[in-house]
Amino acid sequence: MSEMKMIELRDLLVSAFLSGYGRADSEGLTRREYLDCSLRAIASMQVEPETVYCEEGTALQDELDLDHLEDGMHADGTWLYYGKPDEGFFFLLWFEDEGEAMTKQAQLSADPAVCCWLVDLEKDITTVE
Repeated sequence: MSEMKMIELRDLLVSAFLSGYGRADSEGLTRREYLDCSLRAIASMQVEPETVYCEEGTALQDELDLDHLEDGMHADGTWLYYGKPDEGFFFLLWFEDEGEAMTKQAQLSADPAVCCWLVDLEKDITTVE
């Protein structure tokens, strides 16, 4: 039986935010500023093996001091970022099959209030300028 590939939750969050860089909410920010603001906006999170739920606060935290950041998450399959910025929350959802993730993305994207994209795990802290 092969060993499951894992990624730390902190790295998954970085990849998720960098995958979303370039969208309307990042306008006028450098990649570093966007990443820092995105991470510092997280006020709380709930972590399960295939789902991450985060609530964003109204003010940026001085530093990211949350439990679970070193937890191992799936590094295989496909992660989907899904959020409603006006409501201050987002999910990261894991799919074993990329086709299922793309179908879910299409369904969620039908709502104009939703931000939704597939997470590119190749985007990491080393890709920030």
